[in-house]
Amino acid sequence: MVLRFSFGNVSLLFSGDIESAGERAMIERRGDLHATMLKVPHHGSASSSTPAFIAAVHPQAAVISDGYLNNFHFPAAAVVERYVDAGAILMRTDLDGAVMVDATPDRMTVRTFRARRGNPIHLVLPPPPPVRTTEHE
Repeated sequence: MVLRFSFGNVSLLFSGDIESAGERAMIERRGDLHATMLKVPHHGSASSSTPAFIAAVHPQAAVISDGYLNNFHFPAAAVVERYVDAGAILMRTDLDGAVMVDATPDRMTVRTFRARRGNPIHLVLPPPPPVRTTEHE
């Protein structure tokens, strides 16, 4: 099951266990796949997260849901690299713990349970616009 939720300016795409063929079918249907946050397909396996799919979704943040020291050795290193190269903030449940999302029509606040990088992740998506100042002479 694949679900896309859109709420004002933010959206989430839950991609389930689709693999490359499912990703390709979604792209070919030309639906709006863009998402502020993506639940990475198939636990980050090498059979999913094709470059075309990542480009179509263009997530600001992505979550890989996988177990610590799982028997399948997910996520695949190449998949992690694709999301990082695409500029997504990547969170992993095996390392970051639970990922909690609170969405309003204007923004999404994301927090992780664990402090893998020194502090738990706390994001506001999309980021607030830069403050513009004007100089008067």
